[in-house]
Amino acid sequence: MPLKPGGGNHMQLYDSRNGEYTEQEKQIMRERDNAALASYKWNREASTVKFHFPVEGVHEEDYCRDFVESIRSDLKEPIFIESKMNYLLTYREKDDKSKFLKALGYSENKPRELFHDICVNTRLDSIEFSRFSHKEMLVEGKTILKGKIVKTIWKIEKDLAIKFVSLIPGGYKQWKKLN
Repeated sequence: MPLKPGGGNHMQLYDSRNGEYTEQEKQIMRERDNAALASYKWNREASTVKFHFPVEGVHEEDYCRDFVESIRSDLKEPIFIESKMNYLLTYREKDDKSKFLKALGYSENKPRELFHDICVNTRLDSIEFSRFSHKEMLVEGKTILKGKIVKTIWKIEKDLAIKFVSLIPGGYKQWKKLN
C-alpha cells in the first residue's frame, strides 16, 4: 500500500488511483491509531508510536473522544480574536447572546475581558469531542462566567492550537453542578 506524508509529519495510507483512502486502508489506519493512542495514554511522552489527528470519515467517535482526552494538557493557549467577541456582544435577531452576556456585566467596550474570562474559566477536564463541522474537529467544554454555566465550543487544529468558536448560554444542562 502506498504512503504519502500526512498530518503530524508521519506517513498516511492512500489509494494511488484516486488519492483517497480505501475501506481496507481506513481499517488498518484505525487499528494502528487506536493502538498508538492507547500507548500514548499509558506512556505519554515515553510512547514512541505516532497516531493521527482525527480524520473525518476515517476515525470513529470513540477514537476522537480518546484523542481529545489524551491531548487536553497539550493544547496551546487560545489567541484573542476580537471579531468573535464583538459578534457575541452585538445584538442579533436570531441566536442572540449579547443580552445574556450584558446581564453578566460584559460590554462591547471590553471584548478582551469576555475572552479572558472564557479562557480562564473553561474547565479543561470538561473538554470533549463534539463533532466534525466543515472538516474541522469541534469540542465543547464547561465554562463558568460570573457564576453562570455555559457551554463553549472550540476548534482544535492539527498543531493543537485551540480556537474559540462560540458559547451557548442554555447549553449547560449536561453539567448539573458548578464544580
